[in-house]
Amino acid sequence: MTRIKTKQGIKQWKVTFSLENTDANEVFLVGDFNEWNPKTHPMKSDGNGTWVRDVIISPGKYEYKFMVDG
Repeated sequence: MTRIKTKQGIKQWKVTFSLENTDANEVFLVGDFNEWNPKTHPMKSDGNGTWVRDVIISPGKYEYKFMVDG
């Protein structure tokens, strides 16, 4: 995680989510921070089975899941 200070002085965090899955065709990050909307945070594959997505969020506790191939 990386701490970020926005223009308004609000502290936020850059969080990197990753998933190892060599069989996946598409992966989406869903959670409290995006109202469980899979279109908001599609993840990118490195071509070797690792899926990654950086998200900027405010400090707090969040629930999240990886949606794999629907």
